[in-house]
Amino acid sequence: MAKDPQLKATEAGQASAVSKTGAGGSPAGHIAAEAAPELAVLEAQLDHARQKLRSQIRRTMELEKQLLILSELSAAMTTVRDIRMVLDNAAELVRVAMRVETSAIFSLDLGGRSLSLEASRGLSPRLAEVFVGMILAEEPALAKAAREGTVVDRVLPSDSHPTGTPGYVALAPLALRGTVWGVLCSSSHHHRSFEPGQNELLVAIGNQVSIAVENARLYQSQIGVLRELKQSEERYRGLFENTLDAIWIVGTDKRLLDANASLARMVGATREEIIGEGESFLTGPEKEVAEKARQRLLKDLAGESYDQRVTSRQGREYVLKVTTTALTDDGRIVAFQHIGKDVTQERRMHDNLRYYLQAITRAQEDERLRIARELHDSTAQTLIAVLHRIGTYREDRLHLTMSDSRFLWTLQADIKSALQEVRHFARDLRPAILDDLGLLSAVEWLLEEHEKNHKIKARMRVSGEKRRFLPEVETTLFRIIQEALNNVIRHSRATQVKVNFDLDAEEVRVTVQDNGVGFEVSEPDDLLRSGKLGLAGMSERAQLLGGTVTITSKPGEGTVITGILPIVEGPYVLPGTPGLEDQAG
Repeated sequence: MAKDPQLKATEAGQASAVSKTGAGGSPAGHIAAEAAPELAVLEAQLDHARQKLRSQIRRTMELEKQLLILSELSAAMTTVRDIRMVLDNAAELVRVAMRVETSAIFSLDLGGRSLSLEASRGLSPRLAEVFVGMILAEEPALAKAAREGTVVDRVLPSDSHPTGTPGYVALAPLALRGTVWGVLCSSSHHHRSFEPGQNELLVAIGNQVSIAVENARLYQSQIGVLRELKQSEERYRGLFENTLDAIWIVGTDKRLLDANASLARMVGATREEIIGEGESFLTGPEKEVAEKARQRLLKDLAGESYDQRVTSRQGREYVLKVTTTALTDDGRIVAFQHIGKDVTQERRMHDNLRYYLQAITRAQEDERLRIARELHDSTAQTLIAVLHRIGTYREDRLHLTMSDSRFLWTLQADIKSALQEVRHFARDLRPAILDDLGLLSAVEWLLEEHEKNHKIKARMRVSGEKRRFLPEVETTLFRIIQEALNNVIRHSRATQVKVNFDLDAEEVRVTVQDNGVGFEVSEPDDLLRSGKLGLAGMSERAQLLGGTVTITSKPGEGTVITGILPIVEGPYVLPGTPGLEDQAG
């Protein structure tokens, strides 16, 4: 076993002293002989300290050099935002720091099955292939390096190295957030081994490279997001400025923050003139609707649409279909954006169409009433007169044969049957009870007729004050109920039907409910296409008076038809259209 250098010096000093004493020297020589071993020990200790100090100095200088390299690398990586430049700079620093001829950075695919050369220094294509083949062949070693964050040293076979001599390679993983995304390589053509300090430096450089690459990617991503945001803002501004729809943004203080050219054109002013002012161009009762929509947005950020009237400074009126949305900042509403589509012509055409449909419906009802009266006052009376004449003739002819009497009895029975059908037709066309006693009495009579003729149990309930309504309202609701009951008879196979009236100051609600077989409800637009003309007619009648009809049904669960009509005072005429009498004239 090798001895410590200090121990060797002590033993040598002791041997020298013994030899000198044995030779019979003088006292001074004797003292000198005794001190010699201690001096030798001190000299050996001093020499050991020198060597240790030199080693520490070399280690310190090496660490300072590594710190300088890492500092330069960090500074270079901090200022560079291009990934390609980051990798090229890192490859050069690895070559200098590791004191090798070649360096390379490879990226690893997600499966770890292939490598791609990203940057290199002093590396030929042939050597790059050797690196790739060696690294893929050493997957366990690479996995160990990734797991422990250590450097893996490998020796390339001499027959694989381009120069024919062994190549010594150090590999360090490039990892970020625990995932290896690449490999950092340094290689020397000469026989050498990498010192621990160099391996630590390679790992530190790998960490810096991973961080710099991630920063560059984040920077490029931010640049891309900013570019897309700028393009999006430019597109939005282009749409804002050039769209035909009116767009304006209102602050919480109800003053305009921005507006486009379409709104300014409708208002009859410039954008500069209306920005900063209030919404004085909003007119009509719909102005309250807009304010209510904003109040609802304060509680729920879901936008909604509504009609809004805009009056220009020159007095021209527009109708806009407005969609209002809230603009927020950190979850706090700071403004409201309104987008209004000009539907003035559409609304006018729609109102005219509704008016004409209403006029046609009223004309139909008038014609029904006329025909019903003709049947009751003329046809029915004529049949009654014929019956009386036949009866009188039969009574005056006492000696009629049995055959003639049987003929007259049969003829009289047929005329009575025809008279009943005429009366039935008259009631279906326009029951007189509807005009004389009103809707509620007419519906009660209608239910009694259905219960008597079709054996369906029928009940009516009224909630609210019983009263008469405008003729248009009563006629529309009666026709809806009549059609609903006809559907119950034809299709539902129900044994019971209920009609409920809910009356209040603003609207009348009618519900017709049966316990029949039910059916799959189509969309309102599909009722005509699917052949459900009666259901479609009910909905159209209600819409003519500003009401709605909803149908709820499922197979095996019966059907519920609900009609709602608003109640108004005076002649029932659609807003914005001339009176019926004026149009007729």
